Amino acid sequence: MLGVLDPHSPFPRYYQIYSTLREGILSGEYPPGQALPAERQIAKAYGVARLTVVKAFDLLERDGLIDRQHGRGTFVIEPSKSGPFVGTIALIGFPAIDRELLIGISQTALEHQYQLQVLGIDLGFKHLDTYLTACLSGGVRGFLIYARPLSSDAAIYQRLLNQGVPIVMVDRYYPQLECDHVVYNNQEASALLTSKLIARGHQTIAVLPGYERDITSVRDRLSGYRQALEQHGLTYDEELVWLDLYDFDQPIWLLNGDYWRQLHHRLKRHRPTAVVTINDSIANRLVHDLLVIKSSHSTGPQSVAEPRLDLALATFCNHSEADRGYLNAVAVHPFRRLGQASAKLLIERISGAATGPSRQLVVPMEIVELPSGDGPLPEGGDIFQHRK
Repeated sequence: MLGVLDPHSPFPRYYQIYSTLREGILSGEYPPGQALPAERQIAKAYGVARLTVVKAFDLLERDGLIDRQHGRGTFVIEPSKSGPFVGTIALIGFPAIDRELLIGISQTALEHQYQLQVLGIDLGFKHLDTYLTACLSGGVRGFLIYARPLSSDAAIYQRLLNQGVPIVMVDRYYPQLECDHVVYNNQEASALLTSKLIARGHQTIAVLPGYERDITSVRDRLSGYRQALEQHGLTYDEELVWLDLYDFDQPIWLLNGDYWRQLHHRLKRHRPTAVVTINDSIANRLVHDLLVIKSSHSTGPQSVAEPRLDLALATFCNHSEADRGYLNAVAVHPFRRLGQASAKLLIERISGAATGPSRQLVVPMEIVELPSGDGPLPEGGDIFQHRK
């Protein structure tokens, strides 16, 4: 049954007609195979021009709900043939999927008429193989993988590749897999960040990888740090690569304990004047612990033996976090562009538009030097925040 147009509705008349007809189709009022009323009949019933009804039918056709047959009429499509989507892709994410990354992937999927299925996994997830098999049984045609640092997962993905299932690794990848991947220019950006600190006169620069050490993005950033030191004639000192600080198999923002004491010991022993952190979560934790150290020594004059706490700090972070006053330089990783490029490559593999050997696409980061002074410590407060 046709409805009544609302003259006070914020929606155009063609959209109101489309919504009414769509509701009738989805509710079964117009079952599959049945002809819809003719365009002229609907136009007369609503008191609108025929072109208004044509625009409503255009939307129904876009949604895959009707089939216009010249000379015969407009018919509701069988449910198995209806729907605007041509397929489904899945995103497997660890440890948490960045919002901008998800937006980039989902926008690109929708542009190409693909549905997106998302699963967030952690280090303890034991049913990955079973889940991926279930995804394939449910119609998933390819996978985007934001991998966890477990080499055993590579064997699972290799089995999918052997079956001809398209896979694109996002941000990090398993070198042993002959597989498409889309990553940032991690080594180059890390070298540029470190060079920014060197240009400010810092020669003793520590680097903090955190708990995710065995993934390609972290290894490449460590390589860039070393590259910059050597290019500027500075000694690469392994004692300044603090692998065992915040060395836990859990996200850095979940840590509890006196880790500031470990940091204080490192600062007193090696006396760096600057630090590069592999991501913004570690930068947050570092500044949090520096504040604790500062407050614990605020009752008297600082001893000569105490290390400086006004460290220069460079890190990798999102656009929304690039204006923090305690940062000196940042490499801004555009997660949305990374997601868009990854989803586009996967869909091209599924459709056959991309063929041949695996591809390695690089999304460049922007290096931003901030006008803050050489010191990440604010006068008060706790800047430690949960990673979004």
